[in-house]
Amino acid sequence: MENFEKLKVQAELLGLEGKDLGQWILQQQQQAMEWEERAFEREERERQAEREERQAVREQELRLAELASGDKKFESLKEFMVLDQFLSTLNPKLHLFIKERHTTSLSEAV
Repeated sequence: MENFEKLKVQAELLGLEGKDLGQWILQQQQQAMEWEERAFEREERERQAEREERQAVREQELRLAELASGDKKFESLKEFMVLDQFLSTLNPKLHLFIKERHTTSLSEAV
């Protein structure tokens, strides 16, 4: 209600009356709502980008942890690197599906 009163005072200072006053106030309120919607959408995009960045960091941490765990022979390391490269080319949903099944070789993933 306070905003409405402010708009009304501004409109009166502009010399608006009657229908013109009502239309101007309605336009100002609609514009404010559009600004709020755009701000919300921008914040949501920023939150999504942050989530994606955190997910990428977690995936890198997991990859490093997998590489650091245990004594892997050259062949198993090579297999791991080929599998990792293959998974990075997949659609994110398919990538997640395969990772959830704890595949350890390229033949299992395919």
